[in-house]
Order: sequence, then C-alpha cells, then structure tokens
Amino acid sequence: MRTAIAAFALIAALAAVPAAYAASQPTQDTTAAAEKMFTTMDTNKDGVLTKEEFAAHHMADDFAKADKNGDGKVTREEYLGHASGMQMQ
Repeated sequence: MRTAIAAFALIAALAAVPAAYAASQPTQDTTAAAEKMFTTMDTNKDGVLTKEEFAAHHMADDFAKADKNGDGKVTREEYLGHASGMQMQ
C-alpha cells in the first residue's frame, strides 16, 4: 500500500514538471507585448531606455533592476529579460 501511494505521488510530481516549466517560460504574446512596450518607452528611438524614459512611464523604481550591467541604460535584451522576470512573479 505504501509503495502504491509513493508511486502515485512520484507520478503526480513528474506530471506537474512540464506544466511548471511551461508556466515559467515567456509566451509569444508576453514577449510581443514587452517588445511593443520597449518601443513605446524608447521615446527618442535610440534603441536603449534611460531612467527618464522609465520614469515617464511610472516605472522609475524598475530601472535599476532592469539595468543588469549598471551602465545607466537598458538595452532591448535587458528589458525583455526584466519583463519576462516580472511576468513569472
């Protein structure tokens, strides 16, 4: 009986792994939305976001978290990584 319960618990846990993994991955829709938001926020169209551009969208508090390399600007790649991390939380 204990073996059957343990086997069932193991099967149930293994069945949940793909769903948990899929939930942790950004979807095409969320990636497209983040791409669109980056383009909208990049008001001077220089391909990077500044703290001022974040502030203009009421996101000043997120700037330091998004600026992964600390160079004072957020690249498209940094923003997309930041946005996908926000989606998973």
